[in-house]
Amino acid sequence: MGEALGDPQLEARGIRHRHTGATDVEGPFTVPVAAFGFAEGGPRVDTPPPGLGEHTAEILAELGYDRAVQEQLRADKVV
Repeated sequence: MGEALGDPQLEARGIRHRHTGATDVEGPFTVPVAAFGFAEGGPRVDTPPPGLGEHTAEILAELGYDRAVQEQLRADKVV
């Protein structure tokens, strides 16, 4: 990934985004963004990626798992 992100073409096309930090990531890091654009605007990266498991409870709730089931899944080390 480091070699790919270091390619001068990515810099010239403006398809890299630098984050100052994120959950579970030490220091700043760079990620690629979509290599295409639209006439007005286009894909953007505004926030760093979530930490491992950061949205697990929300996703399980959306799938219909209640709090008790979520706690059991954690106790069983499923999530």
